[in-house]
Formats: sequence, C-alpha cells, structure tokens
Amino acid sequence: MKTQTAITVPLFCQPGDSKQYHVIANEIISSLDFIGLTISGSLLSQTTFREVTFESCVFYGTYIEHCEFIGCSFKNCRFEYSKVYDCNFSATTIDNCSWEATPIRTTLLQSSFIDLETAVNATFYNSLVENCFISDSNSDGKRQEVCTTEQENEDLQAYEIEQVSDSYETEYFKRILIS
Repeated sequence: MKTQTAITVPLFCQPGDSKQYHVIANEIISSLDFIGLTISGSLLSQTTFREVTFESCVFYGTYIEHCEFIGCSFKNCRFEYSKVYDCNFSATTIDNCSWEATPIRTTLLQSSFIDLETAVNATFYNSLVENCFISDSNSDGKRQEVCTTEQENEDLQAYEIEQVSDSYETEYFKRILIS
C-alpha cells in the first residue's frame, strides 16, 4: 500500500519532485485515479474534484471541508477518524465504503449512488440527501431510493423502486418503504 501524508498530484509538481502536500486548497482536480492510497492527517479544503476515482483508499485523520465531488467514485474506501464538513457530492458513487468515527456534517449528497453500508452506518449531521439511490448486493438488482433527510442524526429512509403497470397498461414507478 502506498502511504503519503497527503495527495501528491502531477498537477502540483514536476517529475522527480518528492514534495508532499499536507494541505490541498483552492484547486480543481480532474480525471485522476487514486488506487490504494492512504491520505493521512491532511486537509482537503475548498477543492473541486471532477471525475476522480478513489479506489481502495484510506482517509485517516483527514479533514475534508468545503469540497465538491462531481462525478467522482469512492470504491472500497475506508474513512477512519476523519471529518467531512460542508461538502457537496453530486453524481458521485460511494460503493463498499466504511465510515469509522467519521461524521458527515452539513453536507449535500445529490443525484448519487450510495451503498447500503454508507446509508445505514455513516453518521449524517444536518446534511441533505436528495435524489440518491442506494444499492444492496442482496437486493436482487432492484433499485432503492434514499429519501431526503435534513434533521440532525436522522436515519435515512430507504424506498425500493418497483416498476408497475395500471389497468390501462401505463407504466410508472412505485416507492415502497423498506423497514
């Protein structure tokens, strides 16, 4: 596993430059893949990430504030003793991630795909989740929608989406609350 105290991105350094960045702020990072990276004790602030993939990454003791994640993917990532504060996740996929002692505060998750583990076990404080879908590997491929929540420490409500037809053979989608 590659371990760094911060992300080192080719955008920030020349070839052979061994600098490490403890603070990434006011940047736009696009179309990069981070695989097996440990980001420890760093600050990511006021940065926009566009179409960035984080796969099998560990965020340990990392403070992520005022960032935008647009069209990004977090797959098999671990967030441990970190904080996510006042961020925007839009059209982002969060799949098979764990959230140990990592609160998500005043954050907007919209039009994103979220794994069931995150929907159930992540702690959302004063965050807004809207038009998101959760997936469960045991759901036989059925889509499930996460209902909007704005209340502190409120659990997300999940709905299964079922396509049905009425007596006139008009197709529509029906939301069924999953308990």
